[in-house]
Amino acid sequence: MDLVVWNEELSVGLPVIDGQHKKLIGMMNADYNALRKGEDRKQAGEVLDELSRYAAVHLTYEESLLERRGYPELESHVRQHDYYRDQILMLRERHAAGEADVGDLLKFMIGWFKAHIRDADQRYGSFLSPREKVPDTAG
Repeated sequence: MDLVVWNEELSVGLPVIDGQHKKLIGMMNADYNALRKGEDRKQAGEVLDELSRYAAVHLTYEESLLERRGYPELESHVRQHDYYRDQILMLRERHAAGEADVGDLLKFMIGWFKAHIRDADQRYGSFLSPREKVPDTAG
């Protein structure tokens, strides 16, 4: 069972970004399903680490693209990303100390990404032309 299902409401109209978002959602669903199957804390933590690394790559790519295109809301967008990074760092530290489980991290990631894609990412999708060529450099 998937926790998040990709649909067109989540599309920003840029194939590269949509592809990255789909990959993130797939990774979140894989982690969620691993937890549901009762994988141990170490295995679930490793899957979450992979997800966190890819999310960092995606956020950096997105910020770079928006900066190159002169996106007027870049500063606000980066602040939202920084909040995400700070929260993930704090939750991962709590997880390492045994104070938070992988489910706590995953819930935050899923909730934040869904809200962020539906709001902030939709705004830049409207700013950038859907026909504009965006290089696929961050798989």
